[in-house]
Formats: sequence, structure tokens, C-alpha cells
Amino acid sequence: VEQTFDSEIAHQLIANLFFPISSNALQVSAQAGAKERQRRNRYGLPVDVTIPYASLTFTPEGSEFVADLSIFIGASDIKGGTSEIRKFDHKIRLAKDQLGKVAAQHYKYGLDVDLVTIGGDQRIAVAVLDNLSTMTGFATVEAKQKP
Repeated sequence: VEQTFDSEIAHQLIANLFFPISSNALQVSAQAGAKERQRRNRYGLPVDVTIPYASLTFTPEGSEFVADLSIFIGASDIKGGTSEIRKFDHKIRLAKDQLGKVAAQHYKYGLDVDLVTIGGDQRIAVAVLDNLSTMTGFATVEAKQKP
């Protein structure tokens, strides 16, 4: 059975929840805020994904340079259960004169993750795919429940 590139990334993301992947060509990092209970078995969690601009591939599009990303996110709980993998498509647009100015900076993408899970701590895994270069980056972060 042949897998699509997206399903291959999703499988790597699930594996990364249990056995962290050291491959991180895009130098992706992630940081989670405090998990807050919204209602029974439902929690909200802010996650910031950070990627160096210099790791991304930009292509000219009119008066801008554009990077095309897919961001995947998933979670595992203390019993080993995993969430559904979510995918977010995102384009970063920069004016042509801005590309050189941001090369040493990082792009931050904020996610509000809706977890359906039992209580307790979570491990969140993030994968970023640069759709132009097909390079990937992976990060994991521990999400602690507020006392």
C-alpha cells in the first residue's frame, strides 16, 4: 500500500510521540502554555511553533515572497492513547524587501489545540513540512495540567 506524503508525515508524528525523532532539518521548536480544562474530558492548550525564516523556502509570487507550509499536530496521554492528527496549511507572505531583513529571525505560528482526553499530562508532537522543498522538522513538548 502506497502512502501519501501527508500520511507518511502523520505516521512519523505519531512515532515521535513515543520515540522522539532526531531529524529536524527545519529546526522547528514548540512551546506549550498551561492546559486548561474547558469541560469534562476536554482541554484547551496553546502551542507556539517556531521556525527560523532561514530554514524555509520562499518563492516569488507577484510583489511578495511566499513560503508554503503544512503543520501537523497530535497528542498522546499518560495511558498511551493518541489523538487524531490535525493538519493546518499555512502560507507565510513577505514583501520582497523584507526577506533579507528576517533571515536571522524566527517565525512563530500559534495554535490553540482542543484536546479530548482524560486528565493528566500530555505529550504534544508537531511536524512542519515545507511544501516547496519537502524538508521537514519535528518537535515534541510536554503539556502539564494546571493543578
